[in-house]
Amino acid sequence: FSLKDFNSKSVLSLKILIIILVKYISSELIINRLSEILFCNVITASLNCSTFDIVIMKKLNFKTYNFKIKNKDNKSYIFDIVRKKYIILTKEEWVRQNTVFYLINELKIPLSHINVEKEFIINNLKKRFDIVVYSKTAHCSILVECKSFNIKLNEKAIDQILIYNKFLKSSYLMITNGINHLFLKNLNEKVDVINHLPVYLDL
Repeated sequence: FSLKDFNSKSVLSLKILIIILVKYISSELIINRLSEILFCNVITASLNCSTFDIVIMKKLNFKTYNFKIKNKDNKSYIFDIVRKKYIILTKEEWVRQNTVFYLINELKIPLSHINVEKEFIINNLKKRFDIVVYSKTAHCSILVECKSFNIKLNEKAIDQILIYNKFLKSSYLMITNGINHLFLKNLNEKVDVINHLPVYLDL
């Protein structure tokens, strides 16, 4: 039997295949092989729920991180380590959770200095940012706007984060759809494109 011969017609048949193979092969190896076969997709598996659940999401332009995924009432949920609760797994939430792990693992930002999906007011209108990183002095240092991976980054997305930043006054900005990332530096009201964000110690 070869995984290359497998042509999945449904998520159910994929689950059955995984349940059979997991008895003989490590789950990590299964995930890696299926990721190769499905090309642009990554398989995130949760072995902690009562039934073996598989969630297929697009492979993003981040390193591969381990997430807690569970299924309830035919809906998939991903655990948010910032909010400390399970959130419905949408395309945008997939991007947001990958971005949080990128900030923690690659930029070495402490979990306690990250805030997710908080409401604030601009001109008497309620707005909500995706992710904010605070410096050691509690200054808003990085403001992140996340889009679904099937939405292209455009001028509208840039205008949105710049409007938000008039209130939040972050030093650095990041706009991402998980595939493409745009990094900006805000210095004295002047915004420049930069190649990457600084690590936490340099904020």
